[in-house]
Amino acid sequence: MKKISKILGLLLLACSFVTMFSACGEDNAFEEDEKDIVCDGGPHLLGRVWLSATETKEIKDAYLKIDPNRNENDITLRCYGSFDGVYVLFVDDSNALYSDLICKENVSGVEFIYSDSQQLTVYAEGEFYSLSESFEKGLLTHEELLEVQNNYLTDHQFLYSTESGK
Repeated sequence: MKKISKILGLLLLACSFVTMFSACGEDNAFEEDEKDIVCDGGPHLLGRVWLSATETKEIKDAYLKIDPNRNENDITLRCYGSFDGVYVLFVDDSNALYSDLICKENVSGVEFIYSDSQQLTVYAEGEFYSLSESFEKGLLTHEELLEVQNNYLTDHQFLYSTESGK
């Protein structure tokens, strides 16, 4: 009886490892036209917007043109809004350093609170903009900023006080 329990325990453990490590690997190939993020930033979290492999490559390539010394494998994207070719996201570089402090950004009365000095970036037509610049240029509307805030809030609830009604 002990032997059967031991074997079942080992099988359960083996199944757990297979499930855990098969979630994000080279075997997870996505079709070009699917709206899926390519296992780029880990598991999908609530509030994030999925990017296709084509969109991911385009944004990473544009980022690498700004700083060709960066390595594509060190870059991940976390997208919180996609509006007709305009993407609101974090371009995370594993070699970048950000100050650990709470930062606030207010654009058109829509507030974003960040846990470090990195702020959301807007990518449109091969260029990167701040949220303020993108709003001033008409790339984002007030309603789209609210949608991004809602998506970001869902993923970063710990930064917002429940007393503020958010």
